[in-house]
Amino acid sequence: MNTNDSLIVKNNRAKKMMLWFGMISMSMTFAGLTSAYVVSSSRSDWIEQIELPFAFTISTLSLLLSSGSFYLALNSIKATLVKRAQSLLLVTLSLALAFIYFQFQGFGEIIAQGYYFTGAESSITTSYLYVLVLLHLAHLSGGIIIVLYVLFKTLKGKYSNGNTLGFERDNTIYISLPGVPYEMKGIMSEEAIPKLQSLFELKSMYYKTAMTQGKGESFLAEIIKDWEEKVYSKGLSLAYLPSPGLVKLRITSTNGDNDANAIDELFIELEKLIPKNLFGYDSDTLPSVIGEMLKSKNLSIGTVESCTCGKLASYITEVSGASSYFMGSLLTYSNELKQRLANVSEESLNQFGAVSEQVAKEMAEGGRLNLGVDVCISTTGVAGPTGGSNDKPVGMVWIAIATCDQIITHKFQFSQHRERNIHMTTLCALNLLKNMLNE
Repeated sequence: MNTNDSLIVKNNRAKKMMLWFGMISMSMTFAGLTSAYVVSSSRSDWIEQIELPFAFTISTLSLLLSSGSFYLALNSIKATLVKRAQSLLLVTLSLALAFIYFQFQGFGEIIAQGYYFTGAESSITTSYLYVLVLLHLAHLSGGIIIVLYVLFKTLKGKYSNGNTLGFERDNTIYISLPGVPYEMKGIMSEEAIPKLQSLFELKSMYYKTAMTQGKGESFLAEIIKDWEEKVYSKGLSLAYLPSPGLVKLRITSTNGDNDANAIDELFIELEKLIPKNLFGYDSDTLPSVIGEMLKSKNLSIGTVESCTCGKLASYITEVSGASSYFMGSLLTYSNELKQRLANVSEESLNQFGAVSEQVAKEMAEGGRLNLGVDVCISTTGVAGPTGGSNDKPVGMVWIAIATCDQIITHKFQFSQHRERNIHMTTLCALNLLKNMLNE
């Protein structure tokens, strides 16, 4: 540690020691006042029935609120959110002044009632109140000085992002951000991005994202490789953004929205290449897209779920307004409930097993009839990581969709990971439904 660092450490220790002395002194002062109250309240001239004005209640609330706003201001300073800190400090100062105003207002009302704090007409009770409040005002004055000092330092840029956010070296800006997401987002939006915008001429970015399901990144790349070359030939960039069950394809332009029409045309071509996989753009989700399709066709839907056990129904109903088309779900985890609630035959269960195409069909059709819906989706499979066999390994899932005139089925083979298998089953079921509704 160098000499300057040592001085900083010593100064911080001295400040902390002075703070502790101040806190102990205030505690001893109020302990003395408490002792004075205990002794004085036993005197015969102690007034018991002074009705304190409502102004004192308001002043107390102002003091409590000022403590909270000052605490938030200090946290904002630590996060280098200077503008927010300045606003909170001004609020704190206003609340402190409000406290002083209502204190004097309250004492004015007490005097108007015939109680005096000094002189021959005063009493031990009013004198005690007078001393207590004077000490409180002295304490508050110190607080106001601190608020003004901190506010002055923020206005002078002592806590600005130029001092705390980052530094420049070799024509490169380095910015260090905290790991806490809330603080990091605040600094990025309020400090880091404005600073970078003031230092550089930034290009205007425009992008659009296609949402796909049903093909992994490498398989998708092979199918659309010629289309991808066409994207690059137009001076645009393409990003593959994979997540479990989904792949987002984002085209970006550095010319702002000047390339918007060209990007739209490219995505129209992509829809023709992967019509069964592309389900929407940007903020679209499978539940929201399917919800709009069901509403437009005036169809109702329900689910009969085994391996997903309610996850599919949860996904469908995550969209506001889903009650206009979603009627309900049957959770048939056991064979007994498959028979009792979804009309699955005991013969099918014995012959084919719960995880089979035949049982998935009967679940979907039985659910459609018993729920009274136009469309019903069923799921049955081995979610894992245990319970698999050579014929029906972990990750094997059957999905069926029943309508009044057809039943479609599809078998999937997923991984050994239980949560991912349930998630993938749900997405694949929704994509199957989307494709069926498009036919």
